Amino acid sequence: LLLTGFEQVAQEGRFLVVAPEATNGRWDLTGGDSDYLQAVVDAVPCADSSRLYASGMSMGSGMTFVQACDPQRRFAAFGGVALTGFQPQCQTAPPAPIIYFHGTKDQVVPFEGGPPDGEDVVLEPVPAVMREWARHNGCTQTSTEKVGEDVTLREWTSCQAEADVEYYRVRGGGHTWPGAAEFIADAIESNLGKTTQSVDASRLMW
Repeated sequence: LLLTGFEQVAQEGRFLVVAPEATNGRWDLTGGDSDYLQAVVDAVPCADSSRLYASGMSMGSGMTFVQACDPQRRFAAFGGVALTGFQPQCQTAPPAPIIYFHGTKDQVVPFEGGPPDGEDVVLEPVPAVMREWARHNGCTQTSTEKVGEDVTLREWTSCQAEADVEYYRVRGGGHTWPGAAEFIADAIESNLGKTTQSVDASRLMW
């Protein structure tokens, strides 16, 4: 929560944040971690079941998109940073409202696609994946807007089930969370790249 600042956003927006942790800090995108997340949801009975939202960064973002592709999913909308995907099983899922951020200089999960750092899988280029989500959601209109000196928003609207897709391209951004506190951004820049302050991913997701 320190990285995202969601605790402060939650206090202002009066919503509950639940932050499950993956085993050894790494989500299993093809195994039983989805069942674990369902158990976490079940453990919060006071939550409004119609207003559950999933978000994450890197592998956490990957897990968020796994949830978006679940035909029996329990989350209403999805927010991701620095790892996206559209697998064949996503075709059977209903339209999914999505907001997504990715830096063009991400050295861990390359913006232009290819194998992520230390992995033997090959990812599709980010723009292609987001277009695929827009197609899946049945969106009929699109627009592009520069929303910051280094950030461009591509938005697909008029989608089925109001499942719009927002994709923020961060020029020069690294494997980082947009809007993270500057002391965190400074500490991680040498290893993970630059953090934009032009937009705040947490507030835009909410």
